[in-house]
Amino acid sequence: MKFGKQRNTFAGRVWLFIVCSLCFPHSALSQTDVQATTIIIARHAEKDTATDNPRLSKDGLVRAGVLTHVLRAAGITAIYSTQFHRTLETVQPMSQEYIVPIETVSIGADKQHYATHLMQMILGRRAGETVFISSHSNVIPFILVALGINEPISIRDDEYDNLFVVTKRPQQSATLLRLKYGKPTP
Repeated sequence: MKFGKQRNTFAGRVWLFIVCSLCFPHSALSQTDVQATTIIIARHAEKDTATDNPRLSKDGLVRAGVLTHVLRAAGITAIYSTQFHRTLETVQPMSQEYIVPIETVSIGADKQHYATHLMQMILGRRAGETVFISSHSNVIPFILVALGINEPISIRDDEYDNLFVVTKRPQQSATLLRLKYGKPTP
């Protein structure tokens, strides 16, 4: 008799699972399974100020290598950069070592529109992934706002060692972790 009750209990559980699976669409259940999207943002490394579209200085090339080393275990699946030499050269070592292509998104005069467009694109195409963005001191605050970070952020023109890690989960507020890396800037 005891065996019969166990079998009925097991059969009841199986039946409940089948009914729940049919009554609740998979998409509703999978909403809770969606992983967070992690967006790591850094300003380009130190630049040579001799031209309008400067390349990285020697210190900047070193910082780009340090950044690649620091983020090696982060699991970056996409790399975004503006069209300028300094942002592209910042992520070039990362792209080569991680074997992840650089996706260039051109920035125009409207930094807020650029940031909103970039975040919509990343969250639409790269949900659940870890993404890196190489940007500029006057654009990063707009990117953070587009992600829902309302903490005022300012980056000085001589400041290159900030690393912003934003975690964005569906239906939740984004969280920000602000770190430093490499040689401290003044």
